[in-house]
Amino acid sequence: MASKLIRLIGLIGAFAPALGVSIKGLRQISPPLSSRIIARMNQSDAFVENIAVRSNGDLVVTLLNPSASVYTVKEPYTDYPIMSLVHTFDGANGTIGISETSPDTFVVVAALIQDAARPLPNTTSLWELKLGDGDQQATARRMVHIPEAGLINGIISVPDSDSIILAADSQLGVIFRVDVATSEYEVILDTPELKFTPGASIQLGVNGLKGM
Repeated sequence: MASKLIRLIGLIGAFAPALGVSIKGLRQISPPLSSRIIARMNQSDAFVENIAVRSNGDLVVTLLNPSASVYTVKEPYTDYPIMSLVHTFDGANGTIGISETSPDTFVVVAALIQDAARPLPNTTSLWELKLGDGDQQATARRMVHIPEAGLINGIISVPDSDSIILAADSQLGVIFRVDVATSEYEVILDTPELKFTPGASIQLGVNGLKGM
């Protein structure tokens, strides 16, 4: 019953803006949770966009600004986590979505971002990022280029597949299915519920994706 309730709340939260429904009351059922700062960046204009969890528990974070960089936060559960640069992508100035496809292998979205988090046309690509152990350097290679993409934000790996990615385009309001092994992609979902709400101050539609 609890799992069904969680799924119901998630669905209501996803479609509430389109349906004009307030979920303020639903949020009040969450108990208060403690919080703490685990890492702090030196750049005052740094904007952490997405976070993935590595198989060993480390955090892997993407930067929307000021550079197309990915960082790790090692042992975030300890008193003294270590934050370090993993990789900076060429031909881009921001990284967005990230998802682990297999242990220590991630797919990262990188693009040339202009004002209001809008990528320039024909600049969005999905990259494979392999993290090394210890002092080993991470390696990266471009897997798929999507010229018509808007702002691909949340991405998830399809269970039991090392190559299939679902990608939410917040600007176009669609969901792509991407095969990073063959570089093939297609729009698999395009509905009014995924578009931005008319009159919204931030005109972004579908954002994050979660596998269940």
